[in-house]
Amino acid sequence: MDRFDSTAIFSIFKNEDGENLLPFDEMAALLDLGELPDLSDNPPLISNVPIATAAEPAGPIKQEALPTVSGIGDSEHTRAQGWGSNHSSDDGGDGDSGGSDMDGQPQHDNDAPSPSPFGGSPSPAPSNRTGSRGKATSGVKKRRQRNADQMESNRVAQQKYRQRKKKEQSALQQAVDMLTAQVTALKAVEVRASELESSNAALRASLSQQGASLGLLQQHSAAQTAELEATRAALVSSQAQVAAQGRAIVDQQAKLRLQEQVIASLKDRLKERIDEALQHVVPGTVCEKMVAAVKATLYGAKDVSGLQETLAQLPEQLVTELCKNIFHVCKETWPELRLRCSQQVGEACMAGRA
Repeated sequence: MDRFDSTAIFSIFKNEDGENLLPFDEMAALLDLGELPDLSDNPPLISNVPIATAAEPAGPIKQEALPTVSGIGDSEHTRAQGWGSNHSSDDGGDGDSGGSDMDGQPQHDNDAPSPSPFGGSPSPAPSNRTGSRGKATSGVKKRRQRNADQMESNRVAQQKYRQRKKKEQSALQQAVDMLTAQVTALKAVEVRASELESSNAALRASLSQQGASLGLLQQHSAAQTAELEATRAALVSSQAQVAAQGRAIVDQQAKLRLQEQVIASLKDRLKERIDEALQHVVPGTVCEKMVAAVKATLYGAKDVSGLQETLAQLPEQLVTELCKNIFHVCKETWPELRLRCSQQVGEACMAGRA
């Protein structure tokens, strides 16, 4: 194995666009240890440190089982960036590690595997490994320095990477802010929905109460309407009764006017008869003539409201008493008649007993 393949190693630190994902300049600054002294002539002696040895393999190691990467060349991108194999070998050096185990160590074709003392598979013959370790520890590999173009290209790649990460972070932050705002708005909507639900429940309860009150009012209104209809019917009948009573009153008034006319005519005729009766000189016959005059006046009057029929049905004595009372009223009505009667017949006729 002449050199390690940097393309296979550094390819895992690149994105799909081929840009570097690691800040190689900062790593180089951290790994910048400066020039170290050359210890190849006088290696330090380390006596108290045990040498780590690996167990002997169980069988012979075949050459085709070992991984080989010597056939893999550097890519154009790694050559441009300076990340490929160490170019010190091209400049006359001995590769990436000046004291590599593979450099300067001859291949012993005569080294055959020695048989295992335990009866197992023959173990390979020991190689000259101590010499390679001493050569590796005798000198320190110098870190390769990059030129300005490589550092500028690396810086631009890192800047692009940071810008892309900033954009991604900004986009993620915007998405988080938008989601936070949406969550806040959703919570506000949920709170508003809860408030509206409570208000809706209160309105439903109020509406149900108002519906019950409206039902009661409708029932009360229906009862009042029925009462009004009954009152209206009663008023209609009352109006009919009032109209009948009005007609009866009109008839009564007509009858009263007729009776007044009859009474006026009776008064006139009665006065004439009384005057005729008073012209007789016989005092004893004055009262009898007066009563007879009244009776004749009654029987000669118009038949108003069955007057004549009523007089015909009355007994004679009752009619005579009625005529006497009428004559007494006439004397009270006409003072001159009273005076004349008192002068002719005395107090007996005045008292109505003559």
